[in-house]
Amino acid sequence: MKVVVPRSISLDRIDECLSDMHSEFVHVDDAQPAIEAELTTGQPFIVLGMFDFTVYNAPGGHVRCSYQSRNYVTMIFSYTPYLLYWWWQLDERGGVLIYDEPPLVYFVHESSRGALYENAMDYNSVVVYFTERNIAEFARITRVKRMCNVDLFIVYMDGVYECFETGDTGSMLRFGERAKDKVIEQVRKDAKNLRALRNTEEKLDMRCRKRRRVERFRLMDRHGHMVQDGVRFRLKVAGFRSGIGEDIAISFAGGEMTTVAGGGDSFVCETIDGIAYLKRKNMFVYCPGCAGNAIRLSPALPEKRERLQLHFMENGAVRLTKWDEEVFAHCVWAQQPAGCVVRLDDSPDMRRWGPAVELLLVT
Repeated sequence: MKVVVPRSISLDRIDECLSDMHSEFVHVDDAQPAIEAELTTGQPFIVLGMFDFTVYNAPGGHVRCSYQSRNYVTMIFSYTPYLLYWWWQLDERGGVLIYDEPPLVYFVHESSRGALYENAMDYNSVVVYFTERNIAEFARITRVKRMCNVDLFIVYMDGVYECFETGDTGSMLRFGERAKDKVIEQVRKDAKNLRALRNTEEKLDMRCRKRRRVERFRLMDRHGHMVQDGVRFRLKVAGFRSGIGEDIAISFAGGEMTTVAGGGDSFVCETIDGIAYLKRKNMFVYCPGCAGNAIRLSPALPEKRERLQLHFMENGAVRLTKWDEEVFAHCVWAQQPAGCVVRLDDSPDMRRWGPAVELLLVT
């Protein structure tokens, strides 16, 4: 998007925005000739003013906007200029449009300039680029940003986000792209939510610790009764039912572990050298570590790194991990009759936020 900068306007006095990466700044001595020339193109463009800026060729006519909302407005024109939903979020005050919520301050390392994946959650923001990390200085800068959210700030580098409280920089939450929308939506509502999210994250962090193997492991059903080798059972997914009230169970109909409505497949347990293996029709259940860490079937005894480890929970359900690893199997919902695929994705976000699948052994 083209931005006309009259000689009387200093960009040093205006907060940078993520949208500036996609904008063409045109410096002119006199704005009027530039305005007249750009009007003929029919394309939206911005002219910076002393106290606000004007968008020309906007849907419905020219509009004045607050600098508080510059990134928000520019993002609208960059991606969704005619989607009325975004315009309805703006209020009018004294003839000037403004997005009422103060923008968040993003501190982005120079090496990540242009690498930040922008989505709607970033629309309402300003950006400060840095080369040396100094959290105390970032907090000071945030406190004096007159039109911004002064309670929080975001630090971004190499795909990792960190959210800090300005008044207590020891209160920090680190997260990745998948969790960004969830985290930023909550902290925007109330800075106190950062601490609540941290407490939740600390509890979820327990999921990242290695799972302790039980000596002389014995398989048990949902009632705590021992399941002997060779006894057939089914694996019901705890807490889920189909739209018509059927149980959701585990099946390998498509070659990998999926969920189906109804009874699902029949399994047995076989103990070899003190290790319990799940089997389906003489095939071992294992995770080969490829294709998104799907759980599959093998005619051969799995290698150690491909084994599944079973963990009994307090409710009598079983969770699955890879052998000597920590990430619980979770559902990846798919557009297919199976409903979802069960996988062992070990990405950082999935370690903490992935919904673990709990299985009940039904004999």
